[in-house]
Amino acid sequence: MASIAELGRQADVVAVCVVLVRFIPVLMHQAKVLWERGDYRELEMLFSRSVDYCRDNDTWRLNVAHVLYMQNKFEDALSFYEPLVNNSYDNVRTHRPHTLTLRT
Repeated sequence: MASIAELGRQADVVAVCVVLVRFIPVLMHQAKVLWERGDYRELEMLFSRSVDYCRDNDTWRLNVAHVLYMQNKFEDALSFYEPLVNNSYDNVRTHRPHTLTLRT
């Protein structure tokens, strides 16, 4: 049987997850405004302020990678892209090649 302290910690974890689910869309909306302005340096600063809370979120990681790429920080961008690609490699292999092409 779980102790009261363990139940309290579990409740705290759930509460943090709920807050993050609400926070990520707000953060991405702020990021979109800066992205449309082309203000990548400010966008990088916005993301750096949320790193402690969002570092494990794939949406956050992908957007940070895009921002770094747009600033020609390719090595840094790669460090964010690579885990995402590696984690979804099996999914990529199961798709037919024409579904993976980028459309312009």
